[in-house]
Amino acid sequence: MTADLVSLLVAAVFVVIAAFLVAGETAIGRVSRARVDELAHGGVRGAATLRPLLDDRARYVNVLLFLHMFLFVAAIVLVTRAFLDMLTGPTWWRTLVNASCWKASTPCSRRTRSARRASGSRTA
Repeated sequence: MTADLVSLLVAAVFVVIAAFLVAGETAIGRVSRARVDELAHGGVRGAATLRPLLDDRARYVNVLLFLHMFLFVAAIVLVTRAFLDMLTGPTWWRTLVNASCWKASTPCSRRTRSARRASGSRTA
């Protein structure tokens, strides 16, 4: 595997982990103290451990926010690095040509062939 592919895979893993952190952050923000007390009285196992978390909710939410932002920024850096390596490598011109010729209905090769036919050029 190339370094660019590894960077993109690591970035994808970072985004998935960050998504779970965002889900945890949302869950902590949405749960109410009354609901936790109700669950504790109902005998739910994890409710007792959730109470201290709600006592200092901002601390835990800020840690999760910091971690998910760090992972998102790291993923952006890895994708940017892979893209810039692709652009500055030996195939940068192919990427530029593909990006400039891209059109949803007609591929670049068809437009190039039709332009050659129109100009009278017989080269392949």
